[in-house]
Order: sequence, then structure tokens, then C-alpha cells
Amino acid sequence: MPDVATAASRSRSAATSRRASNGSALIRLLRYRPRLLADFTDHARAPGFLTTVAGTCVLGGQFVILAGNLTVASLRWLVGGLLWIALIYAFFTAMTVCETKYFSFTAICLLTSEKTMLY
Repeated sequence: MPDVATAASRSRSAATSRRASNGSALIRLLRYRPRLLADFTDHARAPGFLTTVAGTCVLGGQFVILAGNLTVASLRWLVGGLLWIALIYAFFTAMTVCETKYFSFTAICLLTSEKTMLY
């Protein structure tokens, strides 16, 4: 069983890291809003926002493993679930209504296994 002082130290370190990460995201939202929106509507960069969901849920799991704190972990998992719903719907909406559509004929050929589609 891990030492209580070590677990508490790791928990404080995770909380500090979380605050820094949330702070940098907030600063980016406030200072660089047009760039953030441009990234969110770009088909290559937008899926990267979903890493926020993964990071939030993984951090919740670490609170259970390292500190045994199920309350904080449950809160992180709830926030992760809500982020997932919000981001995935916003992502699909942005990809659907964006003006520039990325169409790959090669991808369609691979998906349909039709090698005769090449004209």
C-alpha cells in the first residue's frame, strides 16, 4: 500500500498540473478566440480537442488509484462525459456546416473496395 504522504503529494501535484492546464486553456480562449475557433472548425485540428475528454477522465482514474478519492474522480468523470457530449456534437456540427468540404476519392474507393471506380 502506498505511503499516505506520498499519495497526498501526488494528489497535490496532479491538482497543480490540472490548474495549470485549465488556466492555459482559459487564457487561449480569452486571448486567441479567433484562432481557437479556426482550429475547432479545421478538420485536421478539431479532433485534438477530444483529448481534453481523455485527459479529464484519466486524471479522475488517477485520483482513485493514487489518492483513493472517489468523490473527485466521480466529478472528473462526470465533467469528462459532459465534455464528450458537448465537443462531439459541436465537432460534427462544425464539420457539417463548414464551407470547405474535404473529399477524398481514394478514401471512398478504399471504403467500398471498388477498384473499378477509377475513371
